[in-house]
Amino acid sequence: MNITTEHAQDHAVSTPAVKLDLPVSESTSTRQTLRADASPYLAARRAWDERYGNLITRAKNWRSAAFLALFIALAETGGLIALAMKPKVVPYVVALDSLGRAVASGRADQSTPTDDKLKRAALFRWVSDLRTVTTDGVAQRRAIDRVYAMIASGSPAQVEVGDFYRNDPPSQRAQTRQQTWR
Repeated sequence: MNITTEHAQDHAVSTPAVKLDLPVSESTSTRQTLRADASPYLAARRAWDERYGNLITRAKNWRSAAFLALFIALAETGGLIALAMKPKVVPYVVALDSLGRAVASGRADQSTPTDDKLKRAALFRWVSDLRTVTTDGVAQRRAIDRVYAMIASGSPAQVEVGDFYRNDPPSQRAQTRQQTWR
């Protein structure tokens, strides 16, 4: 093995160069080991890598893990906020029979369209309550409340019904008119 130092013409600092005469049969790793041992700069670099390289690698790995954990925490926080914004109450529609027992139920957003018979029955009940005249004050008040319950507040229909009851109150109709049922 011959070690020579060559001087570069452009540089004032001398750069050692290693010239190795190895047989062709030796492996590349042996050549690298000989080169590292032969040059004090490469030996110092290898010593520095052994001392501080692992520390730097571990610090880089921990930093990457910390950023990954931070990203996961932010994603989970965003998901929890999205879940918190969703409505938690699901309205259900429950149909009752004349005795107050539950006949049918289902989610309000999945309810079936109303049947024409149900619409006609509700309309008939509303007209019946509107025209009802009775001497029982409590029953009359309930009928009037059912009429107003089916009308939107502030609507023209509410104004008309109010005018109807003001112009011809049910209590006066009960005193002046009599209806007989056959």
